[in-house]
Amino acid sequence: MKFLPIKTGVQNIVIKHMFLLAISAVLFALAFPGFLFVDGLGPAGFFALAPLFYVLIESKTRYLLLYSLFFSLIYSFTLFFWLINFNQYSIHITILFLWIYFFILFNLMVYINSTFRGVWPVVFPFIWVCFEYLRTVGFLGYPYGILGYSQYENIFLLQSASIYGVFGVSFFLASFSSFCILLYQYLSKKHICIIHISRRFNFLHNPKFSPWKIAYFAMILPLFGILFPLLGRISLNSYNSSLDNGSKTLKVAMIQHDKDSWAGGLETYKRNFELLRQLSQDVLIEDPDLLVWSETAFVPGYLWHTNYSTHWESALLVKEFQEFADSLDCYFVTGNSNGHLADPELPPILDNGKLNRKDYNSALFFKSGQLLDLYNKQRLVPFSEHLPSSFFSEKIAEKASEKGLRYWEKGDSYNLFDMGGLKFGPQICYEDCFDDISRVATNKGALFFLNLTNDRWAGFEAAYRFHQSFSVFRAVENRRPFLRATNSGVTCLISPEGRVVAELLPNSSHWLVVELELADAKIPFYSKNGNWFVILSFFISFFILGFSIVCSIIKLFKGKN
Repeated sequence: MKFLPIKTGVQNIVIKHMFLLAISAVLFALAFPGFLFVDGLGPAGFFALAPLFYVLIESKTRYLLLYSLFFSLIYSFTLFFWLINFNQYSIHITILFLWIYFFILFNLMVYINSTFRGVWPVVFPFIWVCFEYLRTVGFLGYPYGILGYSQYENIFLLQSASIYGVFGVSFFLASFSSFCILLYQYLSKKHICIIHISRRFNFLHNPKFSPWKIAYFAMILPLFGILFPLLGRISLNSYNSSLDNGSKTLKVAMIQHDKDSWAGGLETYKRNFELLRQLSQDVLIEDPDLLVWSETAFVPGYLWHTNYSTHWESALLVKEFQEFADSLDCYFVTGNSNGHLADPELPPILDNGKLNRKDYNSALFFKSGQLLDLYNKQRLVPFSEHLPSSFFSEKIAEKASEKGLRYWEKGDSYNLFDMGGLKFGPQICYEDCFDDISRVATNKGALFFLNLTNDRWAGFEAAYRFHQSFSVFRAVENRRPFLRATNSGVTCLISPEGRVVAELLPNSSHWLVVELELADAKIPFYSKNGNWFVILSFFISFFILGFSIVCSIIKLFKGKN
């Protein structure tokens, strides 16, 4: 091996570490829906971080640039393989972002372990939670791959999300991985962790019977292995007991037409509308209270062509849509492009022939043909739906648009849809990946959530299931039913307990009718308090990091003296 200017023995250690990193990345991928297990192998999530943590407690900082790159490559291609169908840039941006992310995370963990080795089994899970949360915020917020989501089918552990959120579940899994390493060290008699605390304070000279290690095995494991999920079950019982006898039944019909909304052209839009209209007319026999189409199911823009009619054929199609909406004797929601004048002082068509138009990815809410309300998507997919204007010029945006990327304006407020007193929270696309939108809706009085999604572009059922897992957590965190209306998969109803009550087969053209039992139930602890566990994790991590820095400074001064 000549790629490292180091001794052969050290090279062997590096190769061993990279092998363990590959195992960790593959276990991570197996825990989620993927090419081997469509629904994911959830139990793999309990062990996914163990090889990674083991490498970090043995590593030196000079190898972390290589380790983080290697881990990011394996992690991305095994976990996000379906991004290749999104666009040619997405997988490269993801790898670059994750490389930077893991490089910072690995360095922080190795630094803390090198300065205060005894606390890594407790601190590493808290640091992991902090960095997982940081991945979901800001323009580059990317919640895919958060470890806790791998347990979307683990009904027992899932219930704790109503108290701790998905990041609390991640902490539980990370703690289990830490315990696995401790168990291995204990059985192999490699005492390099908590034992150092007992030596430092002389609790017991024999490291094999360290009271710290005995305390971890005897107390910490039962605490997280039993009490943590048990609190979730108590929360579920509290929710069930809060339901009164005055619940109302709502019948909802969702149309899954199995067509890619990104496929453009007026003829395509006409065929899609004809299919949607036919499926809707078939399901109206069930007499639903609410009819739902998916994200951007109907194109062209309803409001734009109703107000301005800049293209006569599109305006005729909008007129047909309006006639269909007028014929309905129920509430109706559909995804659509909501067009507005970019400059109100200028006409719809400018002198250069371009449209004076800006678009929102919207959900339109009708009753008997009348537009009652609309919601504009707030969380836009970075680089594919939205660009940070301070960093990217209009020319770059235009070139990207020529390659098939479409950009939307960002909605500035969140509002509920009201069906005669029954309020529900609309969401569009991957907005169900972010907990704050669902929490806001719950605290505003939403009795259920409705997500409109276009996942047809992915082409893999695993990608559909991956997206579905977010909705499962939103339902449990807020104890509200969650409806998913998609153009291909997965159209379903998720109960407040996190169970998929009914669903359509992915990649099928059909409709799904479900009945919701709605009541003004008690708002869960997590909905009221948000990511309190993340705040606690940041506090503990910063405390330990500060203590480590102080130890380093003291050590430096002692060395000089």
